[in-house]
Amino acid sequence: MKKADIIQILEDLKIDTNYVVIRRDRVIPTSIRLSGLNSTKRKILEQEYNIRVYFSENFQNAAKLVNKAISKYKLFKPKEKVILGYSGGKDSLLLLHLLEPYERKLGLKIIALNIDLTIEGERPWKDTRIIEEHCKMLEIDFVKITHDNDLVNLKKASSYSTCFICSNIRRLIMLRFASKHNINKLVLAHNLNDCVNVLLSSLISGRFRLLNYIKEFHDAEIPITNNLKIKLPKCIIVRPMLDVEEDTIIKALNEVELEYFRDKLYCRYSRERENFYKKVINNLFEELKKKNPNARKNLIITIRKMLNN
Repeated sequence: MKKADIIQILEDLKIDTNYVVIRRDRVIPTSIRLSGLNSTKRKILEQEYNIRVYFSENFQNAAKLVNKAISKYKLFKPKEKVILGYSGGKDSLLLLHLLEPYERKLGLKIIALNIDLTIEGERPWKDTRIIEEHCKMLEIDFVKITHDNDLVNLKKASSYSTCFICSNIRRLIMLRFASKHNINKLVLAHNLNDCVNVLLSSLISGRFRLLNYIKEFHDAEIPITNNLKIKLPKCIIVRPMLDVEEDTIIKALNEVELEYFRDKLYCRYSRERENFYKKVINNLFEELKKKNPNARKNLIITIRKMLNN
């Protein structure tokens, strides 16, 4: 069934589609209360129209945090075209779905951009059939760009990690695509765990870095190797998921039965295998959560308050 037909059915049932993620194969309320999609209407949708409905508390919790960030920091403008960095991993897949209602709320135009890189002769992201299918079900444009130059060749001449090189090459490719299509806003799916890891890793290294919900970048050069700097054109980067914990993301996707790309199975340079600091920080907070479930959240809130004083 096409999304337009499902939208019409939902509207006929007095369901507010601004608070529902709509796919061709299912609907997922981001707020049962605000959408008006109750158990009775769920039964009608499933039995009379053969439309699957998924209720997930974790999905709604993630949506509430993302919606709050978008509203508070004015991350998007009406009828704006944006590029979502879309690996198909748990973070970008959930964010792709949470942004879908903004096609109706704001007239947002989303392009899900996947970068297929080569690392040590392998292409971990070469098979994108599953994540392309998600875009098809959401009726969101999917674009895949393949980059054949092996990143390990850059690593040999660099003091930076393979993950650092990989992320910046991705950003460069995204920005070149964005510039070509007159788009200046990139959406990245960093979560609360990422925010804490970046903060503490930077402090341990003698620097200070805190991920922002929205940040404007001017033309910049980033050193990749001793002899290579990449030029990044100006852009705006938004991160709507900075308040959402990784556990919530995984539980939300499992509860609504959305299969995500597990890069750790395919890329041996994945974050947890390469970055020692981040691995230690993750283990530390897993212990802290046993005594204080809000440890990560409280840390970031405190730091932001200090910066604003």
